[in-house]
Amino acid sequence: MGLRLNSYYAIYDWLGNSRRRYLAIRVARALGMRHLLVRLDTNFLCNLKCKTCYFSGPRIKEMLRAPMTEERFRVVAARVFPSTRILFLSCGGEPLMTKDFATFLDIASEYRVPYVGFITNALLFRKETVAAVMRNRVNEIIVSVDGASAKTYEYIRQGGRFDVLLEKLQMLMEARGQARLPDLRFNFTITRTNFRETVEIVEMARRFGISTIKFRHFTDWGGQFAFRDESLKGYEREFNRLLDATLSKAREYGIKVFAPEPFGHAGETKMKAKVRTVEELIDTTPRPPCIMPWYHLYVDPEGLTRPCAFLPLGFESLFDRTLSEIESGAENSARRRALLRDPRGSCLVTGCSGQILRRANDDSDYLAQYDESGRVNESLGRFTPGDGASPES
Repeated sequence: MGLRLNSYYAIYDWLGNSRRRYLAIRVARALGMRHLLVRLDTNFLCNLKCKTCYFSGPRIKEMLRAPMTEERFRVVAARVFPSTRILFLSCGGEPLMTKDFATFLDIASEYRVPYVGFITNALLFRKETVAAVMRNRVNEIIVSVDGASAKTYEYIRQGGRFDVLLEKLQMLMEARGQARLPDLRFNFTITRTNFRETVEIVEMARRFGISTIKFRHFTDWGGQFAFRDESLKGYEREFNRLLDATLSKAREYGIKVFAPEPFGHAGETKMKAKVRTVEELIDTTPRPPCIMPWYHLYVDPEGLTRPCAFLPLGFESLFDRTLSEIESGAENSARRRALLRDPRGSCLVTGCSGQILRRANDDSDYLAQYDESGRVNESLGRFTPGDGASPES
């Protein structure tokens, strides 16, 4: 486990359009090379009820899933990890809620997966888990923070304690010492409550040796926060000024930042009219095929799979069937044929909420098109785990 994720992004960008990427993945598969990006939830639980997340919402009881056992994790590992190039050991749940998570890191290491990372709130780190991170040379730990002060952090991330977060970050920094790995990243969801702390989060990142920060706009996943209350409508100019200051401070400290474009960057003439549902923002223009069904795999704690985080879970489990049997099944085969031969009628054009989420994360103007009474969650909500995607990953 030694490569950095940015190296894979660079190769992906170098390949250019989707057809070249598709051909590269087909060649890798034919040669028996690792080609999969796998997101694996070993549980669907959390120790927090963040107001930006479905774990604070009314649907959460029906979504909870118990941790995967070591025996079942070994089954998934044997069937998937030999083909895996990038492995995230979390997607929608808190991985440290899995009692055997340190053992799972040891098992992943046995398969020499080139890149292993996970997303966590960090509050449940124990010395033995940190030791497993270090001995297995985990590539990246992504810590969700959403606040640079105790008041803001504890208001948004209900059940969390800011002093414990700082203690765990200190533990990670000291364990890593002068080692190159793991890379440490902050995820920060921008809301009306916390957007004035973006500069301070850069200062906090410098203090704990964080190399990367990813800022994203809040979208309503069915938690306690509603979009109309936490969007930056009316605060656009102040946000733009703070974004400039944040990026400047990050450059000064050598911290890499992924952040949305400022409000107004596209010019008023390129803005669409206000809309009330996210379906109205889906771009139905035909485009090169989406290649996620050829290289991406999500696995839930019960072994159920899907090739895309924005599709419903399949009914076939990796505990019952091999990866090859699932991939060659009728439903997956039909989806791939549609993407290659008839993109106008494929899931990419008819209902891809993934394109909405990606645009919402990266483009302030895109979110500004929502009517303030609208709920992004009306479309995205039906895809949340155990049905779908994650606000964190």
